[in-house]
Order: sequence, then structure tokens, then C-alpha cells
Amino acid sequence: MLQAEPQKTQFDLHFDLFGFPVRIHPLFWLMAVIFGFPRGPAIEGQNRGVQLLIFVAVIFVSILIHELGHCLMMRRYGERARMVLYMLGGLAIRDSGNSWGDSYGDYGGFGGKSRGPWQQIAISFAGPLAGFILAACTLPVVYLLGGEVHLLGRWPFLFVGGIENFNVFLLLANLLFINIVWGLVNLLPVFPLDGGQIAQAIFTMRDPWEGIRKSLYLSLFTALAMAGFGVLLMVQSRDTGGGLWIVLLFASLAYSSYN
Repeated sequence: MLQAEPQKTQFDLHFDLFGFPVRIHPLFWLMAVIFGFPRGPAIEGQNRGVQLLIFVAVIFVSILIHELGHCLMMRRYGERARMVLYMLGGLAIRDSGNSWGDSYGDYGGFGGKSRGPWQQIAISFAGPLAGFILAACTLPVVYLLGGEVHLLGRWPFLFVGGIENFNVFLLLANLLFINIVWGLVNLLPVFPLDGGQIAQAIFTMRDPWEGIRKSLYLSLFTALAMAGFGVLLMVQSRDTGGGLWIVLLFASLAYSSYN
């Protein structure tokens, strides 16, 4: 969901995953802790520190798998790639230094081979698809442990129940929520989300001259609609955290598209 690669720091964590270099900026951990800190009244017998660690681990694995999906598809098209995890998002970056996945597309191929629109679409969709696959692998575990999953007609759209161990429940529920609900949100036609880049590729194929501008209009109006949805959540729910996050995120994306 990022537009540019963050500056390197001496506190970055580096490792390789399936031949792809990975860099984790320290603000990734900070934002994961802030966003995942347990809210509301404490649950008797439950350790908040353990709950926070579970959430941070799920965020880390989920975003890493998401970016891995982008990188694997980039490799499929002959590109070398690396990953950067930053804030609550990430980047899959080709060796030319241009960003993909959670950043703007590289239609010109600056310093590298230009991508065709179908390649852009495949690379963009590969990230959410990797998350959906992770969720699909999580579902059998839920049912094997005697749990159940239901779709809800309201936020947060998914209900996981029937698992006695609270920490296991928290792990599985977060894996499903982040990789399904966040994955679907990421496919909305809003820049710089993956759905926004898919929309840009489709609009540009149909209208090379005005396609990008039209995709930005779609991005603007979709982001405003989502910000309005966040306001409704804040009005209807006592827990304003999720609604406020949606408002702040999509209001900033709407402003970016407007600019």
C-alpha cells in the first residue's frame, strides 16, 4: 500500500526468502504494535502481551506472504525482485528500483523492460491471491479444531467461533480476517492499492490517452465512499477504532488521487 521505498536505517532487519531479499523497516514493528494493542476491557485469564505478539506475528506473516505473491509473479515474467515491509504495508520492488505490488506501476520500464498491461494485472493480483491461499489453508485448521466460520452482514464480516483456546482462536481469526477482508479491501479500485493498479491497467488498455485520469476519478470516488463507510461504523459502534482507521486511510487515499 506504499508509494515509495522508505529510507534505509541501521535498525533494518534483513533476510532472504525463496531467493528474494527482504528488508523490514523498524516502523513496521512499531505500527504493528500500535495497531494491534488490545483495546477494551481485559479478558479474565488472558495475557494481553501474548495477544499483542499473536497479532504482530499474523500481520508480519500475512504481509510477507502478500509481497511474496507479487515477487513470485515478477519472477515468472523474468524480473528480479526484493521486498520491503514498512508501516502496515509493503513493497515488492524490481531491481531497477521501481516499485510494484503496493506501489505505483512501472509502465515505462524505467531502467528495465516495460511490462504489458496483462503482466501488470497478474503481478498486482498475485499479492491478494497469495493471502487468499493462506486463508484457504487456515480454514481446515479451524474446522479440525471444532471451530466454525460464518459470514456476517456487518463489520467485521467474519465470525470465528467454537475454539476453546483463546490464543488459538485469536491466531486463526486474525489470519482469516486479514487475508480475506483486507485482501478484498486491497482489491478496491483505489490507488495505490492493488485494485487501483489493476484498474489503471484496464483503463489504459481501453483508453491510452485518458485511461490513467479516468482510473484516478474512480479511485477518488471509491475512496470517498469507503471513508463514508468508516464514518457509519463510528456512528453505529462504540468501538470507533476500526471505523476511524478506515476513515483516515481512505480519506488520505482520496486526497492522493485528487492531487
